[in-house]
Amino acid sequence: MDNLKSEKPYTLGFIIKQVSQQIQVHGFSNENYCIYSKSENIQWDQLCFIDKYPEIKNDEEVYPDFVQKENLELLYYGEQFEDILLNVMDQIGIPSEKDYIEALIFFMENDEFKDF
Repeated sequence: MDNLKSEKPYTLGFIIKQVSQQIQVHGFSNENYCIYSKSENIQWDQLCFIDKYPEIKNDEEVYPDFVQKENLELLYYGEQFEDILLNVMDQIGIPSEKDYIEALIFFMENDEFKDF
C-alpha cells in the first residue's frame, strides 16, 4: 500500500490492481485504510481516494477532514475490500475487470461474497 497515498485521486481500477498485487505477493496489508468516492456507483474508472478509518466520537462516526471537505462517501473499509478481492482471486485465479466490479457491487448490495 506504500504506492497509494492518502487524499490523492486514483481510479478504482488502479486501486484494485495495486491491492490485488500486494495480496498476491505479501498477503493482507493489515493497514487501516478506507476507500472513499463521490459516488457509490461502482465503476472501474471512477475516481476514489484512500484515507483513514472514521473515528467513533459520542457513538457517531467522524470521517477524516479531507473526506468531509470533499463530500466523499465511504465505499469500503480496507479489510473488507481486500477480502472481496481475495475471494474473487481464489474463485477465478486471474479475474477480469468485470469480475472484480461484479464482486464489489454484489458485496455492497448483499453484504456477502459473490459466487462465480
